[in-house]
Amino acid sequence: MKRFNLFLLVLFVFASCDFDNPCVSECCDEDVQWYNGKYLVRYNSSSEKVAAWDTGYVTDTKSNVYRDNIKHKRPKKYVGDDQYRKDNELLLKSLSEFRERPEYSPPVLVKEINTNYKVGEKKLFYVDKKHVYATLKYSGEKCLVWHTEDFDSVIFADNTYFEQLGKKFDEIYEVEIDLFGTNKNYLVSIPNLYITEIEDKVSIVVTKCESDVNGYFAFRDLLKWSNGNQSQMFYIDSKLLKKSKNEAFATLVHEFQHLLGFIHDKVVHNIKDGYECWYTEMLSCLSEDILLDCLGGNQWECIVSWLYDFKRNYNYGVTCWYDYGEKNTVSYAVNYAFGAYLFRNYGGADFLKSLTHSNYSGKEAITFALEANGYNFTFDDVVKNFYQVLINTSAAKNDRELTLNREINFTSCGRSFKAQAINLRKLPICRNVYDRKNPCFFSAGIDGRVGLGAYGFALSKIGDMDENELDISYPDNKNVKIFVH
Repeated sequence: MKRFNLFLLVLFVFASCDFDNPCVSECCDEDVQWYNGKYLVRYNSSSEKVAAWDTGYVTDTKSNVYRDNIKHKRPKKYVGDDQYRKDNELLLKSLSEFRERPEYSPPVLVKEINTNYKVGEKKLFYVDKKHVYATLKYSGEKCLVWHTEDFDSVIFADNTYFEQLGKKFDEIYEVEIDLFGTNKNYLVSIPNLYITEIEDKVSIVVTKCESDVNGYFAFRDLLKWSNGNQSQMFYIDSKLLKKSKNEAFATLVHEFQHLLGFIHDKVVHNIKDGYECWYTEMLSCLSEDILLDCLGGNQWECIVSWLYDFKRNYNYGVTCWYDYGEKNTVSYAVNYAFGAYLFRNYGGADFLKSLTHSNYSGKEAITFALEANGYNFTFDDVVKNFYQVLINTSAAKNDRELTLNREINFTSCGRSFKAQAINLRKLPICRNVYDRKNPCFFSAGIDGRVGLGAYGFALSKIGDMDENELDISYPDNKNVKIFVH
């Protein structure tokens, strides 16, 4: 499940773009023959949205277009309220303005301070725009788990839940920094702006989160001049911890990746357009996916279940981000699917470490990681072929086939892990509910035109016809490429 990252960049705010066009989504039970024909692919090769009327269509094809009205329970949407967003937009503007100032100090090495807090001790935190006391419930090797018990309606009988949470963090800490970047011994690029002293343990504050948020990382906590806590920390919802241990563990790795990502992109490398929302959420969701082995639970309970929205709304595209409503869920699903595709087809953990330990972020980091692992590809190359994961849904037949249905075994810190294969045809909608449906296929005719987000695509079944057998009305927009797969 996705966690709301308190630092959400509004990258692409799409206006009405006909993204809600209905699509054909056919039944695909196990005993139904899988489609073996060809596909027409309409692909937006740019980072700009393309409206439905300008994406092209086949003039001699007519298809019945309908909505699949399957009823299903949606997972929680991990979105914050308007005030969270407004607050962070102001902070982002301040960060941008500060970055342009000439009075930078030279980078300095972050200094680590030893802590000696005792379980039961209280400490004042700034949480949800309030100063509240939290009680230390667990002191581990790598973390401190606090609870704002005086501020929280959720009551815990003892420290068991907090101890389980803290021990899980201690268990995955070294692995996660190996895969996603470090939070120790780094150079602070702008000492005037970011904290230069950190405690030797990460603080995890269990508290009441608003708007059904499962957890969040607030980058203001790493700033010197804000109302933050000037500490490496993140937050876990108390209701979630008591309700679902496995979901709380998934939130743990998700939010810790946000912390690591912000340190890498902003604190260390001062990348102007770094820590883009699509990119950091892609990595945080991927952390839940590939570390599922040690988090507990299964694909019904983890981020993989969100790929249902990718199957039905992949035309929204990669690198786009919607902050609000149902489209926010789609943003998570599509960008996570892209990360899962990269990991399972371009080098696994080696690719990931090249990505997160590089001097780059976003598209540039992806191109760098591809080249570092021997692939003569760029971001543009791999995003163009992303559509194939919706076609190649069976178990991978060879290393060249692009699919999510490939198991990846890898090692980290001397431990063995397995990123499970993802079968989109059996993908659960949510816990204990199966979706045996095909991905969404659009009509190839004029009635199936659909808006394409950044690097988005639309797939249409065309039987055995080749491109030269189709009468295609090509769009005026040259960024839209039409071809047959």
